[in-house]
Amino acid sequence: EVENTPEISPNISGVRTLKTPNSSAIQEISWDNGDLKVVYKSSNIPYTYPDVPEHLFLDLVEIEQNGGSVGSFIARQIKPHYSAVKA
Repeated sequence: EVENTPEISPNISGVRTLKTPNSSAIQEISWDNGDLKVVYKSSNIPYTYPDVPEHLFLDLVEIEQNGGSVGSFIARQIKPHYSAVKA
């Protein structure tokens, strides 16, 4: 059996990006020194949520690994507490 482990890809600047193939709403998320960037599948427009703690990004990684709902977590734990800046 092959594990469905999400791939976290750091780029040259150290940004960690997570593709979310299991999500129907979220295309990808990335985290860079407190900035959580979310790209929604419906619009393909990135939104940045400043000052998001790293542990919430790691929670998103775990949710994706376990087949949970990344979109629901963002709706419950990110959107109500952090203001989005549209790119």
